[in-house]
Amino acid sequence: MLLEEDIIILQRLPIFSGMEYEHLSMIAFSSERLLFQRGEKLMMDGQVGHAAYVILSGTAEIIEGSGDNRRIHHVGPGAMVGELAMLVEFTFSSTAIATEELEVLELSRELIHRMMQQFPPIAEYFSHRIHGRLSQMVEKLRRVDRPSGTPHQSHRQ
Repeated sequence: MLLEEDIIILQRLPIFSGMEYEHLSMIAFSSERLLFQRGEKLMMDGQVGHAAYVILSGTAEIIEGSGDNRRIHHVGPGAMVGELAMLVEFTFSSTAIATEELEVLELSRELIHRMMQQFPPIAEYFSHRIHGRLSQMVEKLRRVDRPSGTPHQSHRQ
């Protein structure tokens, strides 16, 4: 029953929504469940990450920034931290600390890359998701960069 629960949690995450059930089940089955005790760090600001973590039970405190710019929030079951690290080499920009016993599903970059190599539809899926997110980000940046009331002009000729 745990595998089915893991698949349902993965399906609810934006990065996995729409992925074929068969592929999600392979990822969930191949992922590692880890336990963190209160006070243990899942990831640290400045650390090169090798995995993303999906919280299955418990809560974690996420600390972003430092000094006066420090922001703290809490995440619980169904949240993912360190998402980019499962796809590319990525240096974490926040610290995640277990605030109680925490069970997570570790989605290592090694695992995700192996799945993409063995199952090209998984690689294609992530390619489309990343492309879509980048397109959304570019559009948001265009709106911020464009003065109010200025029509959008295409750079294509």
